[in-house]
Amino acid sequence: MSLDLRNQKCAICSAYLFDEDDVVYCPVCGAPHHRDCYNHLGRCGMEEYHGTDMQYRREEPAEEPKRETQPQPEAAPNLTEVCIRCGSKMEKGSRYCNNCGAPAGMNVPPFAFSPFEQGEVVKETAVIDDGVTAKEAAQVVKSNTFRYIPKFLKVTAQNKKSWNWAAFLLPHGWFAYRKMYKESIITSLLSIITVVLNFPLSLALLSLPTADQSIRNSIQLAEHYAQYANEIGFLPLFLSFVGMVMGLVVRIVCGMYGDYIYKQRVVLSASLIKQAEDTEAAEKKYSGVSFVGFMLAVFAVEFIPTLLSTFLI
Repeated sequence: MSLDLRNQKCAICSAYLFDEDDVVYCPVCGAPHHRDCYNHLGRCGMEEYHGTDMQYRREEPAEEPKRETQPQPEAAPNLTEVCIRCGSKMEKGSRYCNNCGAPAGMNVPPFAFSPFEQGEVVKETAVIDDGVTAKEAAQVVKSNTFRYIPKFLKVTAQNKKSWNWAAFLLPHGWFAYRKMYKESIITSLLSIITVVLNFPLSLALLSLPTADQSIRNSIQLAEHYAQYANEIGFLPLFLSFVGMVMGLVVRIVCGMYGDYIYKQRVVLSASLIKQAEDTEAAEKKYSGVSFVGFMLAVFAVEFIPTLLSTFLI
């Protein structure tokens, strides 16, 4: 027989009983005893009270009151991430910004993002131009749609201005990458012309006395060549200035109107795809981007002036 011995005492020696003690219980009243105490006395230590009101009755230990569990308040969302596009705070672990729909952090590459996801930046049925919907335009753009589709809705025939850093920094490469080959050829030729216009100045500088070793920075080098300004002449300086201005103007124009030009091309391509008998072949031809075209455009602008300089300088 094994009962709970907490706060129980031997009925003979009144010492507290523990689980490891050898304990026996009176068969009449159930009073606990050390076995040695019970054997020494030969009877229950409470035998004189058997059958009376003072007979031993075991008191069970009171149960501990159950603690009522208070409902825990819902934890506030962990707004530790910031949208890379609009700057809004977003819940950690979210794939998209709930404000603008842009991908969270760098977990989702921009080319895999659709502007019609959670943020609902653009409705699929929104008309871009000439009956072409946003969804059809996105199928042509394919890469970086979360930027271009909203831009297409903002730039119109009345308001063509926007800003595109890629078109500003490398216009010929960006046009070729977006399969606008005619525009890429035009900007490539203009870029080559700006370099060629610097050839007369380069020839004039090569004919001047070589700078000595005391010149250690560009300012001193400019002062050195300024001493021979009369020998350089006006025309080489003027042509170099024209080339510099031309290159800057081309970049600014492409940066400001690149999105509108691209929109017009996307609308035309979407229309051609819808009208084509072989839709799959037409989509392959007109949609997406061309990395090969980008490389060819950059190579041409870098290589052709170098080739010309071997004959002219």
